Amino acid sequence: MELAALFSGGKDSTFAVYEALKRGHKVKYLISIVSRNPESYMFHYPDIEYTRYQAEAM
Repeated sequence: MELAALFSGGKDSTFAVYEALKRGHKVKYLISIVSRNPESYMFHYPDIEYTRYQAEAM
């Protein structure tokens, strides 16, 4: 199955992608959200710009 995953670059979202791949799924898209509000508690904000490099490495 092809999937998209919400991806903050943290250990939990990285592990979730790993588990999906291990179970035979194809993670076609990684979705990262950059909040306009740097004080937002809804999204993992620190170092979100590095998720691009993590996606390339996968």
